[in-house]
Amino acid sequence: MPWHRDGVFVPTPRQRELGYWLSEEAGHYAPEGVTTALRAMAWNRGHLRGLAGAAVGAGVSFTGFGALGLASGGGPGVLFGLAAPGLSLVLFGVLMFRWIRKRLPKIADMAPSRGAGNFRSGLGAAAFFTLIFCGITYPLTSALLTDAPGGGVLLIGYALMTPLFFGSVFAVPAYFIEHAARDFRADIASSPGLRHSLEEMSLVWQDPVGAKEFGPL
Repeated sequence: MPWHRDGVFVPTPRQRELGYWLSEEAGHYAPEGVTTALRAMAWNRGHLRGLAGAAVGAGVSFTGFGALGLASGGGPGVLFGLAAPGLSLVLFGVLMFRWIRKRLPKIADMAPSRGAGNFRSGLGAAAFFTLIFCGITYPLTSALLTDAPGGGVLLIGYALMTPLFFGSVFAVPAYFIEHAARDFRADIASSPGLRHSLEEMSLVWQDPVGAKEFGPL
């Protein structure tokens, strides 16, 4: 039955079991561009996972840069100045991954992402900024690192840490966003608590601000 809102009749979202919304049949009902509650939750969870993954990767690269600075004769201050925030980022990312697993995702409408829309674009952006950064800093870093003991090894380490950092910033979030629906489906299958919460929600779902369906995913 339609329902009335501000003088406009809007169709009531259908209330179905979660299994139906996860089925292939329901997937044909709404094109990918149509926003549903399940798709909004998947995107929001993928966005948060991308942030957590970026924090872990950036933290590892910061710590690696600190170790390279110490090995090239920079002193303990260089190591501490980079490793402390790096390890903090790693801890933040790991805790955030655990927090994401335990909470029910938000159903807020999906905001447009300003980052890369897919993993391939994220890799392209990471490669572009890596080349720019290395091109600017290579004359200085190569002179400093090659003069230090084991300079060749240090230079290789620098060449590995730089794409790791930019890959973490651009490619990792894009990967999680691109595969948000797949990962959310896997979470539902592996988490009885999450599935139970979504089962209950699907049977009483009413969009508070529109006529968005609960699914499909």
